[in-house]
Amino acid sequence: MKRACMLASMFFFVAFVTGCEPQKVEPAGEPLVIPAQSEPWQTPYGGGTRIKTAHYSIFTTSSDDLAQQVVPAFLEAARRNYLELTALPEKQLSKSMPVYLLASRDQWLSLTKSIVGEQAAAPFMAIQNGGYCYNDVCVYWTMRGMSTLLVAAHEGMHQFLHHYLKDQLPIWMEEGLCTLAEGYQIGEHSVVFTPDMNAARFADLQSAIARRLWLPMKDLLPMDSGGPDGPYTERRTAYYGQLWALAHFLKNDPRYRAGFESLLADAAQGNLHKALKANPASMANLRKMGRIYNKTVSIPLFKYYISDDLEAFEKDFKQYAIKLAKM
Repeated sequence: MKRACMLASMFFFVAFVTGCEPQKVEPAGEPLVIPAQSEPWQTPYGGGTRIKTAHYSIFTTSSDDLAQQVVPAFLEAARRNYLELTALPEKQLSKSMPVYLLASRDQWLSLTKSIVGEQAAAPFMAIQNGGYCYNDVCVYWTMRGMSTLLVAAHEGMHQFLHHYLKDQLPIWMEEGLCTLAEGYQIGEHSVVFTPDMNAARFADLQSAIARRLWLPMKDLLPMDSGGPDGPYTERRTAYYGQLWALAHFLKNDPRYRAGFESLLADAAQGNLHKALKANPASMANLRKMGRIYNKTVSIPLFKYYISDDLEAFEKDFKQYAIKLAKM
């Protein structure tokens, strides 16, 4: 299914601040080198490589070890983490999930223009350290430190949901899952994913609470992935921190976990129209309307699957978030 996501299926990822990279320890987790097939990939930027793993086709112009060895293994490990986070069953895909990992931002911009079109590429120009997922394609470049892997983990969840769900999730849930997917610890040979340990989102959540940037549920739920005040502002990063805390709360509180998983399961089966008392054709038309879809379904789906009392929920949620932020 070609997914008609909010913001024309574009999901932007905010750069992580210095000092927020995962601590480099040697975890007992997934291997960072796996068997993979490689072949030449001809590009306008010179020679490249196509790396084929069990579930991904990675097209890269970078020759460093991160692109050639670590990213392929990391993506496969991340996909297994996505299955665990969503509690969705394994699914056989008809094709590999495509990922473009370019050697530079200039190459990334050039490819972006060819993917989305010259005129639609304007919003991407503001991205200095990040990437995006457009329909089923993830596109980013090799960045300093571990930023490449942080982007890969976040955008990879968008890509996973595109392939595994028949219905489109509301932004509060999709972006919340993506922030949960970001947490990991990496060693020389292995990686372990840690949804509870996400230094950047932890700082964003603290900012949301301490700087009075906390959004009430009635405002948070229908907001699109641009967040408040447009991209790359403190209010926007606080918004993502709050979504991380929300997803964390829903997955860990026994009162809400079942509803959280039911929403995902129904989205996988294409049954969200039943919760909204709408027919499938109306839902399909609504999805084509981008932001209007999110504003229309976000609160009704939350009330159906999670809680119909937003004020009472928010009281418990904020208490949980304060404890999570250690404030």
